Amino acid sequence: GQATDFTAGNRVIDAANLAWDPAVTASDSGASAGARGRALDAPATLAQADQATRRGTTIAGANLTLTVPDGSASGRYGSEITLTLFAND
Repeated sequence: GQATDFTAGNRVIDAANLAWDPAVTASDSGASAGARGRALDAPATLAQADQATRRGTTIAGANLTLTVPDGSASGRYGSEITLTLFAND
């Protein structure tokens, strides 16, 4: 996944301040979670499986942590997280 910057009008909180701790809560195919603590300003893996383990059902999620820099103005900020599925072989 990857996130866009958080914006509120002309105010911005960089997407590097958003990190996730992925988890696979169920997988009948043996999928594994991606690396913990990765910032989402660049592509990061939520879950992965190889050619032998990618079939079946997997439930994946992540706890998100947003660090708001000191001095950030209050407001209603918005961001978008994009998830992409693709074969990894």
